[in-house]
Amino acid sequence: MTRPEIKGKLSDLEGAIAGDAKEFGTSSRALAEQLRFVAMDYLILEWDYAASQTRGNVLKSIASVTEGNPETIGLRGFGLDGDALAAVCGQYPTASIKLHGVEDYQDVYVPGRLDLEVAAFKKMAAVHARKNAPVLFKADGMETGLEGAQAPDAMISREKLKALGEASPALFTEAIAHAETLLKRTLQVGDSASGRNLKMADHVEAPPKWKLINRVLDLIWPLEKGPMHASKMKYARNIINHVIIYVFEGAQENGQRVKRIDGLITCDDDSDEQDFRFDPGMLSTILTYRHQINTLREAVKYVEKRKFALEATHPYPRPEHVIQRILRLEARAFYPLLDWRRELEARLRLGDYRTSDAGVRRPTGGIYALPGVPTMMKGLSQAGIVARLVRAWRVFLREGPKAPPNKGVSKKPTSKGKKPAKAGKLNSSIRNISLRRPSGR
Repeated sequence: MTRPEIKGKLSDLEGAIAGDAKEFGTSSRALAEQLRFVAMDYLILEWDYAASQTRGNVLKSIASVTEGNPETIGLRGFGLDGDALAAVCGQYPTASIKLHGVEDYQDVYVPGRLDLEVAAFKKMAAVHARKNAPVLFKADGMETGLEGAQAPDAMISREKLKALGEASPALFTEAIAHAETLLKRTLQVGDSASGRNLKMADHVEAPPKWKLINRVLDLIWPLEKGPMHASKMKYARNIINHVIIYVFEGAQENGQRVKRIDGLITCDDDSDEQDFRFDPGMLSTILTYRHQINTLREAVKYVEKRKFALEATHPYPRPEHVIQRILRLEARAFYPLLDWRRELEARLRLGDYRTSDAGVRRPTGGIYALPGVPTMMKGLSQAGIVARLVRAWRVFLREGPKAPPNKGVSKKPTSKGKKPAKAGKLNSSIRNISLRRPSGR
């Protein structure tokens, strides 16, 4: 396998983004130096994604272990590698816990990764709170029975599986079959072929280009700056596009020429229209998420300060009316806004833009609908912003969603001349855990 290398020259990238960098108050040289590291990370993400296996291939590898002569099952277990080996040994990507749902919100098999586990717990607690159910739910620890074979070195892990298979072919067959079933539930695929051609990382990791866009925006338009004006969008798109060209094509291979305009060096093609290497709808969706998250973060901080002020003014023992006031503030403003913010943060982190599509695999749980963040008038006080958000939340809970909430639209890359649109458990060692949400969540 050849080593991944960036095809372009940093000087070409610097020249290509000169005019765009100026629009964001920075020099092209300083921005290009920062983008070089972003580009390296992006290249690795694309390389890893291209090399990763599909769900179907991983499941097929596990299923093939139980096929054939039982006496040689240990040898077939020795042939497992990558995600299939990790899943059989009870590691990510297979589920570590199962969270029991409530009413129409189904059970969730959460892959064994800490960030996904934490997000799934918080989301399930929010679902219970929204349904006015006791914020108490059951979680089962998931095991394949072959966790003892897990080792830092894959060769050692395979040797252990081989030994287990040779020692007890029948029990080993049962354990492998259980591991396959558990992985199917984790991947949210049944016995049909539907969804098996997707990569293992699909809907668990944000797409590489999604991460690239987010990283570039961190440099040119930090989340705290709020909404990006429409006039800046084309410059942001050009910077992202030139990073991709820098990584995979370079100016010469792309047929671009370097020229001077008003003292600025820039790269240009022969046509006036830009041929984008990414979905412009992604940028629009990511910018929307970032603005909404910032709005909610500031709102949560404001409510939290009010809560702390009440607690500081009335130390223990607090009068009953003060206790009730604090509880109302938590129930009506603090926790709803916190749950709202957390869900948007998870969507941004996982690249979840198809927010109303139940067919999308969500490792942290099913659809958790949200109201749209209201448009805020310029100059509105933080108290007014909080009031508008709380009102939107209460109306949403009372009336339900009128349209798919915060729905991003996936667009095909635009052609030249067109403007882009906006966008059964195996053994007794499995644990039963009852979880209660503490007052501080």
